[in-house]
Amino acid sequence: ALLKGRKRFLHIRRVLYVKNHPEYDYPLIDRDIPINPLTARLIPLVQGLFSRHRDYVRILDAVLFELLLMAGKTPQKKNEIRPIVERYSDYSRLILKETGMQVENERYNLQLMITRRCQLRCGYCQVVKKEEDMEESALYRAIDLLFTSKKPQVRLDFTGGEPLLRFDLIEKAVRYAKKKAILTKKSISFYMVTNLISLSDEIADFLKKENFYLELSVDGEERFHNLYKMAHERGRNPYRLTVAQLSRVFSRGIDNYAVMVVAPSTARYLGRNFYHLLKLGFRNIGINYALGVKWGDGERREFFRQLGLVKERFYPHIEKGMIKLSN
Repeated sequence: ALLKGRKRFLHIRRVLYVKNHPEYDYPLIDRDIPINPLTARLIPLVQGLFSRHRDYVRILDAVLFELLLMAGKTPQKKNEIRPIVERYSDYSRLILKETGMQVENERYNLQLMITRRCQLRCGYCQVVKKEEDMEESALYRAIDLLFTSKKPQVRLDFTGGEPLLRFDLIEKAVRYAKKKAILTKKSISFYMVTNLISLSDEIADFLKKENFYLELSVDGEERFHNLYKMAHERGRNPYRLTVAQLSRVFSRGIDNYAVMVVAPSTARYLGRNFYHLLKLGFRNIGINYALGVKWGDGERREFFRQLGLVKERFYPHIEKGMIKLSN
């Protein structure tokens, strides 16, 4: 209605649309100043997305994710943001139902932060820890979104916090995703980032049965691992709690790789810690550098010098595939 008689005063860059359904037309108007401060904060993100894509699902996915980040960073806005996310989280399904047209989604994987709880308080982890878990309804809606992907093979990733603290949600998600895979004639695989502290024989058997791929956070020798990985409860030793569970993973042949985070203060011990992970039994190791901390020139040079030494020492094993080095 606002456009009637005023279209000539507006500069419409282009219009997003669903063919034969003008009710979904969305004009992109230059110099449009939003009143809502949340909308204003999203403008740079949305402009970039609209310049690259016409895919509603991809744009909405990114915008909804940004809104959830805002809700986490500004708790006073949580009650305002959550209804928006809930309203539009299944927008692609509504379009399909009303128009019979499938909105294509290019993504092949989706991350579920099923809990913010964790036994550790790692110095380089950016996730805000609190007693908060994903709602079951959101879990199922997220999996529905994953299966809008046009890829024949999709992957469901479990992160946190520590996802094993809500193993019940993992079980429900796996059951639901496997049913969706049958209905959509897709294949589904599962990935999880975990510190292993809550692993049991029952859980390990489940992970093996469902062919999980585990990303395990181990930074090296005990003193280096515990330097940035602090236990939330006093008196607990993070290194020993994790290492004690490795036999449950290795003995069952559960696919895994270790992520070794290197900080400026531990850069000169990179090679030593890499060798320690090999002695623990790992054969696939990702060497990552700590984010959100200041790296000096000397520390950066030492990081790459140590990386070169690792490559030089273990090159025959890496070349033959006996050791996998990733990032």
